[in-house]
Amino acid sequence: MSPLNILVVCTGNICRSPYAERALQALADRIAPGAFSVTSAGTRAVVGRGMESGSARILTEHGIPTAGPVARQLTADMVTGADLVLGLAREHRAEVLDLVPGALRRTFTLREFARLLSSCTAAPSSEEIRAAASADTLPDRWRALTPLALRHRTDAKAANPADDDVLDPYGLDDAAFRTMAAQIDAALIPLLDTLTRLGAADPHPSTSN
Repeated sequence: MSPLNILVVCTGNICRSPYAERALQALADRIAPGAFSVTSAGTRAVVGRGMESGSARILTEHGIPTAGPVARQLTADMVTGADLVLGLAREHRAEVLDLVPGALRRTFTLREFARLLSSCTAAPSSEEIRAAASADTLPDRWRALTPLALRHRTDAKAANPADDDVLDPYGLDDAAFRTMAAQIDAALIPLLDTLTRLGAADPHPSTSN
């Protein structure tokens, strides 16, 4: 099984994206070990620097390991190799697409993608879930679902465009880091719900005559 490669992008790759990377990887591993490979990078990365203590502290409180790669600069190869790219703000989505315009159909902000998943999988028997569940492996089911979410990009726009962004807490106090974490954690819920539902789906249900 080839894992679904998710690339999370922010600016410095020291606050938002490493938090989202570790949180999503840890939670996905609890549900479907080996199905997801989550990495992160920054559009203006503080290359070689570790995660900010504010982000690390909240991960530790959640029981999520903080060890992992240090900050790295986003490259076109990283985007090209990802099945799904999640920016932590609209500016990151735009910079990813400036780098690799062909990644449009698989590049979202994290909060945008969570909203689109909630919209396209709202009904247990939704067309999108049935279509995605027809693939044999969980990563392939996700690969099938991602472009389907685009159908909802127009009718499921955020009321306020800023709602697609996660607060940048860099240089701010603990309250700002907790706001950041709460925004990311809330966006992970629809991802994990969809992961659970697709993981439980039978790609080849039996039929009775």
